[in-house]
Amino acid sequence: MQIKDLSLLFLDLDKNSTNRIKFKLFKRTKSILFTDTIDSLLQTYEKNRPDIVAINKDIENILNISILDIINSLQSNQPIFIYSSNKDANHFSKNDKKIFENKEIKKLFHMLNQASINIEKRINTCKLENFFLQLENFDPLTGLCSYNKIYDTLTKDIYRSNRFGKFFTIMIISIDNYLTMKNTFGEKFSNNILLETSKIITQNSRMVDIVGRWKNNEFVIISPETNKKSAITMAENIRKTIEEHNFEKIGRQITATIGVAQCNNNENIKDIIKKTDFAIYRAKKGGKNKICS
Repeated sequence: MQIKDLSLLFLDLDKNSTNRIKFKLFKRTKSILFTDTIDSLLQTYEKNRPDIVAINKDIENILNISILDIINSLQSNQPIFIYSSNKDANHFSKNDKKIFENKEIKKLFHMLNQASINIEKRINTCKLENFFLQLENFDPLTGLCSYNKIYDTLTKDIYRSNRFGKFFTIMIISIDNYLTMKNTFGEKFSNNILLETSKIITQNSRMVDIVGRWKNNEFVIISPETNKKSAITMAENIRKTIEEHNFEKIGRQITATIGVAQCNNNENIKDIIKKTDFAIYRAKKGGKNKICS
């Protein structure tokens, strides 16, 4: 299939970026469509079924949604390319004057003497891109958000809190005596604890909450527009469920200690994490299997 026969669909909110794309691809493809919302992307995709979908990775910061969620919503077997107009994007050149510096994407979009494209080869590239994106944002054991993804989400939520007065709470859930059990029974045993606990936490959190793996034996829940009192109620439900859960593969009772903190105006990420960690410290010192705020 030749490039002139390809139809492309873009999701991009950056006008400078879309103008550069239009200039570079003008009259060189069968059709090129631009969307600036998730809904319009899905509707346009369903209506036109383009050969290739391209998504500007920078929308994650604007729409507060992961690229993987968008890709999963499309349910597409066609190639999906992730690009960026951000000079700090780790899979692109530091030169932000060109948005198509990724080696694979450059083959398609840069239009250097190339007259055709093998779609099948691009599918493998797409899958590899998605794999690394998933590895960056999700914990490989539990499937929850990774430390980096949670840290990034916290940074954005704190910015919104300070700028627009949007409040949120964070709770860190620490499995009691985890290191002792891991050293005594081994990694397979401890991994089962983490997996079972992650399921309990997910089942007892809300759809709007961000749930992730924080550190070795710690999980985190970020609850937007939720006050401390409501978060403590949720934390108690999680603590009690873990305590009463029958860990069949483990054969012993597991408990967890939970620290809860509400983000106030003019706090930074270090402040909110320090408050939550100190709450856990006080709860552990008070006998574990407790909640402190």
